[in-house]
Amino acid sequence: FQGYLAEYYMEQQQFEKAKPLYDKVLSNEPNNPTVNLALHDYYQLKSDYQKAFFHLKKAIENPDLEVGIKTEIIGQYYKRSEINDKDAIEKGEELAKIFLAIHPKATESNALYADFLRLQNKPIEASRYYYTACMNNKQNFRIWENLLLLENQTSQYDSLQKHSNMAMELFPSAPLNYLLNGVANMQLKNYQKATTSLKDGLELVVANKSLMLDFLSTLGDAYYNLNEFSKSDKAFEDALKIDSDNT
Repeated sequence: FQGYLAEYYMEQQQFEKAKPLYDKVLSNEPNNPTVNLALHDYYQLKSDYQKAFFHLKKAIENPDLEVGIKTEIIGQYYKRSEINDKDAIEKGEELAKIFLAIHPKATESNALYADFLRLQNKPIEASRYYYTACMNNKQNFRIWENLLLLENQTSQYDSLQKHSNMAMELFPSAPLNYLLNGVANMQLKNYQKATTSLKDGLELVVANKSLMLDFLSTLGDAYYNLNEFSKSDKAFEDALKIDSDNT
């Protein structure tokens, strides 16, 4: 009852009436996530950010607080981190670490921790957590895209080939998967496989000249390595046409 009454006072902006009620609940249930979140809000309003963050961490540490709520809270820190808010980066990563420790197999915890690692230019480490997230939830294209792009960035071509093959099956209408599969096969000298993926993916590109240019130039290289010079020349010529249209 005291918790509900305190919540009512908070809604009515009668914060000083709410505070002692929350303190009383917390004395009996120090890990109560709902009360800790409420006290986070209270101290934020009081501009006592240290105490606010303390109670937020207590809430995130509780395994009973829904994963979706934790994801939303830490996601807000990530959005601020993307605009180089240093305080958000520091606190967001700390919360993401706690989230991962409490829910080590959750898609959301692995993906969010990977997001923060990527922001801090730790792509190889980030790719490992994106991989775990992908294996736990194979239907989230954003996570797969981040995994493949980081594997390409860090020259993990064996992994990129394997995982882009999986992504092509899961998301057959997404051209980026085919492009990165073609890139991986090129680097692994599987030129015939590269041409197959690149041709299939090129047919999926709609109104994206930059992506089409990437496909054609990579396809030209693949045909060249197969000694199919007429096809190589044609791909490069088509790429040049697109490039001249962009200038």
